Amino acid sequence: MSGLRRERGSASVLVAGACAALLLATASIWAVAAVLAARAQAKGFAFEYMTRGRALVLGDPGPWICSGMTGGRVYLRHWPEMGLTEEAMKRRLAKGAKVAVKPLDARGVEDVRELLSAYIRVLREAKREEKAKRLEKLLENPAEHFRMVEPVSQQVDQGVSTE
Repeated sequence: MSGLRRERGSASVLVAGACAALLLATASIWAVAAVLAARAQAKGFAFEYMTRGRALVLGDPGPWICSGMTGGRVYLRHWPEMGLTEEAMKRRLAKGAKVAVKPLDARGVEDVRELLSAYIRVLREAKREEKAKRLEKLLENPAEHFRMVEPVSQQVDQGVSTE
């Protein structure tokens, strides 16, 4: 996808729809993935061991997310009408995840606008105008519609294993 900012040695990932997938971002790879499914959700461990990059999730990220996450940012759709509240996001975090769910900061707003705009362009290219218009409304106030997850420290609690 053209138009996305690429940070050296990091990845930008877009997860769309009600489905997410286990996506590993490794150094020197730039990825934008649109994972679409009607009513599925990730089966677990999305963003496990994420070290850099950005990810945008438009649906339910599934259980046990961000286990071992030490870098980067994940932007989750805040959508209370569909049960995607901050409390629900926190329940989806892996038990040993050393991350925090927070409101977007200025960089977060910029990242969400960039990633979501790229996805909207792809939808328009695929003649999915109705969906593009629905998502375009989220660009008006990203801080209302998204939350960010980022590591709180570089330390991993060795006393807690992954689920």
